[in-house]
Amino acid sequence: MTRAVEVLELADQFFLDHLKQCCERMLQSAVRSETYESLLLVAQKTNSVQLEKCCRHFARNRNEQNPFEERVVEEMQQQQPLPDGDLNVALIPSDDDSDEGVV
Repeated sequence: MTRAVEVLELADQFFLDHLKQCCERMLQSAVRSETYESLLLVAQKTNSVQLEKCCRHFARNRNEQNPFEERVVEEMQQQQPLPDGDLNVALIPSDDDSDEGVV
């Protein structure tokens, strides 16, 4: 990856657009949680639009997943365990519960 970044920087410096695009395509496959921040900086420095879009897309998707995962974990932690031997309690609605979803 380091060599591809170096070539990308040189291609940008010498206006070698086709080589620059080839480097961008190679680096897009290297976008991961460990690399996207540094590759985003390289993309901005070298005006590599496609690589920058790829990094931003990765970051956006990564940020969208974390709140959901955290919410699921929180909900699981807040649930009270059912009393032993009384597994049907969760299936029987109380008088306060609506009849929605009960068959």
